[in-house]
Amino acid sequence: DEVNLRAGGRIAAIHQAGACAWESYDAATRTGLLLAADAADIAPWEWASPLKRLIAWATRDEAFGLLHGAVIGDARGGVILAGTTGVGKSTTAAAALLAGLSSAGDDLVMVSWDDQGNVVAHAAYDSVKLSEDTLCLVGMFAPNSSTASGPGIAKHILRLTELGSGR
Repeated sequence: DEVNLRAGGRIAAIHQAGACAWESYDAATRTGLLLAADAADIAPWEWASPLKRLIAWATRDEAFGLLHGAVIGDARGGVILAGTTGVGKSTTAAAALLAGLSSAGDDLVMVSWDDQGNVVAHAAYDSVKLSEDTLCLVGMFAPNSSTASGPGIAKHILRLTELGSGR
């Protein structure tokens, strides 16, 4: 359903047949474009992290960029939870938030380095996607969440700031 196109290092593009949508990025002009025939056809899980491909393409050669992972911690520091889809990054981040820790993001986070060479995590999106089983596991329910569903996906989309009371 997806077609990825590359023109050297300059143009990156993807076509999503199911959504009848194109995303493209021109590195020379630093111009990104998302075209969709109908916004209602964009996959529900894309709303949790809009324009993620364009941001990743735009930051490819920068000293910062998007990382597939979650970040949890407190005032003393934090940890990046990285791994493939389904290993429990979101579940761990949700449980940590409910236990009083903070989060700089789930699924995708922006990372950079400070003057001392330390990794600094920045929230890229204010969303976490949790399955019904995960909600039960961490002892919560999601009456005000939207639902992302698709092939192999049935998750609630919640706001991190609401889950962690703004932490």
